[in-house]
Amino acid sequence: MELPPAPSSDPGFTGPIPPQTTLDARILVVAQIGAGSMGYVYRGFDLALEREVAVKVLHPRYRDNADLIQRFIAEARALARLRSEQIVQIYSFGSYEGLPYFVMEFFPRSIEDLLRGTLAVGDRLEMAVVLGILRQVSRGLSLIHEQGLVHRDVKPSNMLMDTRVRTVIADFGVAETVDSQRSGICGTPTYLAPELLTDHPDDVPAELRTRADIYAFATSAYELLTGRPPFAGRPLASLLRAHKQENAPPASVFREDLAPAVDAVLDRGLAKDPAARPATSEAFMDELAEAAEGAPPASPTALLPLRRLLLIDNDAEHAALLNGALKVGVRALRVHVARDGEIGLMLARTLRPDLVVCELELPALNGVELIATLRSEDITAELPVIVVSSKIGEAEAPLLAHLGVVEQVGKPVDLASFVDTIKDHLPRRTP
Repeated sequence: MELPPAPSSDPGFTGPIPPQTTLDARILVVAQIGAGSMGYVYRGFDLALEREVAVKVLHPRYRDNADLIQRFIAEARALARLRSEQIVQIYSFGSYEGLPYFVMEFFPRSIEDLLRGTLAVGDRLEMAVVLGILRQVSRGLSLIHEQGLVHRDVKPSNMLMDTRVRTVIADFGVAETVDSQRSGICGTPTYLAPELLTDHPDDVPAELRTRADIYAFATSAYELLTGRPPFAGRPLASLLRAHKQENAPPASVFREDLAPAVDAVLDRGLAKDPAARPATSEAFMDELAEAAEGAPPASPTALLPLRRLLLIDNDAEHAALLNGALKVGVRALRVHVARDGEIGLMLARTLRPDLVVCELELPALNGVELIATLRSEDITAELPVIVVSSKIGEAEAPLLAHLGVVEQVGKPVDLASFVDTIKDHLPRRTP
């Protein structure tokens, strides 16, 4: 049995459970991975079942707060009741030195992480990727609402994804039933529905209280499509006022390939009146998917079949060099860039690119592991892969050939030859 490595000493560690602590004689706490106002989240390892898990524990400052302890327990019970592939699953509940904790599924990153990583390399999330993420979240959100619950904190950082592209909703710390919502503001300001910002939020009829989640869901959709929420950059008071009084700018202002119909669907999701929003998250998604089919071409070359190339390289400067050469030398090509192996694998599964260009030295999942995984799965087994790396030696070359790599290119790269190689392995365009 191989255990996760112990983390290095972290002087910034602030959580109540030290790394390498074993909970309930079976859950090894490996490292702190998150912190919030209510508590801490750790990566852990189930020694009995030999799988990674996440551990959420209440903040020590609430040790004597009976109300918040009950709310923490209620979150665990809500997760235990909700059985769905699109809702994070809870495994067990316990106590550490008087602090309640629960053990749940581990996910390596959030959709916010995915979005920020994509924006950092000057790219944006493909419409198909956004729709795939949101469709899964909509199923989980619909189940939550069918059970008479309001999540109250729907946002990209509470949408988690594994390397197989399964996406779930997490963090039920402020969830409430539709008939017992508390008065006062609760949630994240960027995603708050207008009706929650009034003096009497509990005046909203019970049958419309789930629509606050629809507003947050539509705000998340807007952000994933454009790279920014509707009222980005506002001070808090201005932001809350905008939620109540201002219409969001059309998403197409920030992304020119969005059809007017997409703007219209987002507008309905962001309606000030909860009754004017789609009744369910799945209804919103049906409208958004239909509107997306009518998206206008981004450029004249988009009238030609657009090929997709996935470039996986953690060297941002080198990736930018290759990407620039491809933009100049290859027409009708959309280049997607990933900075680590796990993101690259996720994009390969989601986008089904025409060609993958991959470095061998990658964080999270190295190039050989990535290519072997692609070859082992039906949906990616036939993807052509070109390796561009300074680490291709006598040992690596035959292994890469065995894995079906179509070209092995050493660094430094001759850009003209590289572009010719890419053209040789892309499907031909038919005007």
